[in-house]
Amino acid sequence: MYVTMWIQLKHIGSHCVITRVWHQRKLFRNYACLWRVSSRLRELRVFSNDSKRTHDSPCSFASNSAVNGNGLRERPPWRILFFGTDEFAVESLKALTLSRDSSPKTAVDTLEVVTLPAFLSKELPVRRFASQNELPIHDWPHIGPCEQFDVGVVVSFGCLLPEDLILKFPYGILNVHPSLLPRWRGPAPVFHTVLNGDTETGVTIMQIRPKRFDVGPILIQDKCLVQPHCTAQELGATLAKMGAKMLISTLENLPERIQNKKEQSKQGATFAPKISVDMSWVNWEDQSCDQIGRLFQAIGSRISLRTLWMGDTIKLLDFVGQNEIPVVSGWLGGVQSSEIEEEAFSSRFLQWLSPSVFSKKIRKAAKRVSFPNVQTRTQKREKKKAAPAGLKHATHQEEEPFRSVARVNMRSVNCAEN
Repeated sequence: MYVTMWIQLKHIGSHCVITRVWHQRKLFRNYACLWRVSSRLRELRVFSNDSKRTHDSPCSFASNSAVNGNGLRERPPWRILFFGTDEFAVESLKALTLSRDSSPKTAVDTLEVVTLPAFLSKELPVRRFASQNELPIHDWPHIGPCEQFDVGVVVSFGCLLPEDLILKFPYGILNVHPSLLPRWRGPAPVFHTVLNGDTETGVTIMQIRPKRFDVGPILIQDKCLVQPHCTAQELGATLAKMGAKMLISTLENLPERIQNKKEQSKQGATFAPKISVDMSWVNWEDQSCDQIGRLFQAIGSRISLRTLWMGDTIKLLDFVGQNEIPVVSGWLGGVQSSEIEEEAFSSRFLQWLSPSVFSKKIRKAAKRVSFPNVQTRTQKREKKKAAPAGLKHATHQEEEPFRSVARVNMRSVNCAEN
């Protein structure tokens, strides 16, 4: 009797276990079926939206996004993932956002943004713009799946993208670079363009390649002139707007641009490293007046130039160009020169002689400084009056060794200080 009851209970328990497993397997199958159905519905929704644009839009050839059998779009508008950080990148992101919101859509269908994580209270310009325009934001390097995008766009991002990420985009990843590649590859091409005194620059749209910066094939390139006395900040703003227009033009004809791309030349390649505080030191002996001026135009808006004055480090907050120094009665800004060397030295010295540079402490110290090789007008006049008539020729011979030294007009210097 007990044996019979045990066998029956064992049979009932095994039946319950089998029933539970069967229900779990059936539930899993239902979830899988539901997932396939939802994926199909999303594809149908995309297809219906494209069909609606085809019938409603007068420019259906531009707005309709044809999809082949592999799910690859053959023409715009594109689904874009944007990588960027600074103000230069904001111009391209702004152009993409306007293209997405336009009707009909000629270049951009959907747009999402990848940028660096926010550090404390400092917010990157790209993150701020994306938040204001309600664009989806991903923090690098956790960007999630990228299979739903057609093409990526990188503008002033500063991070090397891995190869597996690049291969996820059917049309690759485009880069807006503010130079005429292969010249000035690297993170700071605009600064080195101004620092080197280039008279011509431009923007390059290229496809990026893994493991190295700015070596990919060129899709389109356009040139522009560098205006005289143009700062890096002004040139960067000009090239940013220029690059944004070129980016939209490239996306509107992307398959054709990729088909006609060309590799970069192996000649003429130069590197543009990041700017640093070490570049801000002025070397009065080795740098000419033009070189110091270009250094100020290149990095002065971000890093103040600095030099040594009586053993102390001072920042040069203002710059007066050589052509802006007034010439009065043969005195160039308080300096009279007799040779090319002394003119270069004196002009470089007095260009930085401005009220914003000298503090009261330094001015007081400067009054106590004696220059043994520099004679003022008053000292020279008193020396001539004190010299006898027969020693005038000898006095003139004594002054010969000091002719290669600039003679400072201290009265003009004091006026410049005040």
